[in-house]
Parts: sequence; structure tokens; C-alpha cells
Amino acid sequence: MNLRSNHLHSTLPADFEDLLTIDFLNLDSNLITGTLPYWVTGLVSRQELTLGNNLLSGSIPDINIAEFSFASEMSIKLIDLSRNGLNGTVPMWAGLITSLKKLDISRNQFSGTLTVEIGMWKSIEVFSAANNRLTGVLPPYIPPALNYLDLSDNQFSGPLSVGLCNYTNLKFVSLAGNLLGGAVAPLLECMTLIKTLQLSRCALTGTIPPGMKNIVGLETFYAENNFLNGTIPSELGTLSFLQTFRISNNSFVGTLPTEFGRLVEMTSLHVDGNELQGTIPEELVLLKDLESLKVNDNYFEPTFPSAICTYYCWRDKRF
Repeated sequence: MNLRSNHLHSTLPADFEDLLTIDFLNLDSNLITGTLPYWVTGLVSRQELTLGNNLLSGSIPDINIAEFSFASEMSIKLIDLSRNGLNGTVPMWAGLITSLKKLDISRNQFSGTLTVEIGMWKSIEVFSAANNRLTGVLPPYIPPALNYLDLSDNQFSGPLSVGLCNYTNLKFVSLAGNLLGGAVAPLLECMTLIKTLQLSRCALTGTIPPGMKNIVGLETFYAENNFLNGTIPSELGTLSFLQTFRISNNSFVGTLPTEFGRLVEMTSLHVDGNELQGTIPEELVLLKDLESLKVNDNYFEPTFPSAICTYYCWRDKRF
């Protein structure tokens, strides 16, 4: 049943309990208020439960998977409760459903910690808990099948854990907006299979190591608004799939490597708000797909390379 974007008001009606035989229920983007009734947990035996972008509040009803007579027959693949006002703790029971592939509880008011039990989630591939009020250190274990992890904009603390490097299925990781602190280099030297890594606003320190070149499939890298320093390694010019590279508002010194002219897939290059100097490499004109170039608030030579300005200045005025 798909009732998405129908301007539905009021609370979830009690007579929906008679619909537990449906394969999926999508009530995304309505104006549903109130708390989640207990019968909602009965839908975990179906294919999809989507209640995102509503006005729901309260906590998620707890269930005991072991007590379900049909536990072995559960086939739900998606639970989306994002963009509501739900609170309480993360529903750890959801990760124990062996058929579940995606759990999205982002943009709510969940609090507490992510306990070690998250490592027992065997089947979940996508987990987003972004924009909540989660605290404590990052969990030492994560679901082994996970390829997408978004814990951004919470209140996690403690240093980055290189334990993430043990999970070779991970392709997308966002930890932005947490007060993690610590050096970034160890993580960048071991996450060699990641494609998207978002670490902005994490109070990270240290340098970007030349060994980051070994993340050969890297497509997106965010490390804005940290306390990073040192030079930008010229070795990063070998990351042939890199499309977005943003390290604004740090303390990087030295020059912008001419080797960045080899990054022909690049669409966004932001190095503004650092202490870079020298000239802006004319080789950047080779980046035909570049849409956003930000180099302002550095110590670059006052003359902007004419070849670059001819090609880019009309696209993006934010130099």
C-alpha cells in the first residue's frame, strides 16, 4: 500500500491493524502525528515499512523477536522512520531481523549509545542514524555486511577507530559533525576500499598521509572544518576516480599540487580557508568536468592563471 505524499493528517488509525497481511506500507511525506502504535511492529514480517518525513513522536515499541511465531518467515527488507520526532534509544531488535537490509532512523531525537550489540546485526547493509543525539564512543564493531554507514551530526566522542578498516564491505562512511578528535592519518592509510568518506567538523588533527593514494576507488572526500595541517600530498593525483575533494577551513600549507590536473573526474575542488601559497596550477584547466573551484582565503599569488580563469571564472565566482 503506497500512500506517500497524500497530506494525511491525524494519528495512525487503529484499523490499520487489519492490514498486517500487506507486503509493504509507505506513508512517507504526510502529516501523521502521535506515537507509533504497537501493531506497527507486526509489519516486520512484511517487505517494507516506510513512515519517514512525518510528525511522529515518542519511542519505538519494543519487541522480542524470539517470541514471534513467524520469526523465521520474516521477509522485511526496509524500515524507514527518518525525519520525524521519535526519541528513546536505537531499536536494537531491528538489526536482529535476518532479512532486514536497510534501517534508516536519521533526523530524529534518538539518544543513548550504540552498544556492542550492533556488531551482531548480520544482514543490514545500510544503516543511517544521522542527525540524532547519540553519544559515547563509536561502537567497536559494526554489522559485517554493512556497506553504507551514516552517523553524522550526533554527539559521538573519542578518537577515530581504525577498526572500521576491518570491514571490507564499507563503501560509504559519514562521521561528520561529531567531536571525535585524534589523528586522521591512520584511518586514511587503512580504508583502502572506501568510495565516500565524510569527516568534516570532527575536530580531527594531523596530516593527510601520502598513503591515502592507496584508496584507489575513492570518489568523495570531505574533511572541512577540522584542525588538519601539513601539505597536500602530490600522490593524491593518482586517485583517478576522485570527483569531490573538500578540505576547506584547516591549516594546510605549501602549494596546491600540479598533479591534481590528472584528476579528470573531478567536479568539486575546495581548498579555501587554509594557508596555501604559490601559484594556482594551470594544469587545473584539464579538469573539464570541474563545476566548483574554491581557493579563496589562502596566500596564493595575486595573479590568477589566465587559462583557468577563461574556463572557470564564469562558472563559480567563489575564489
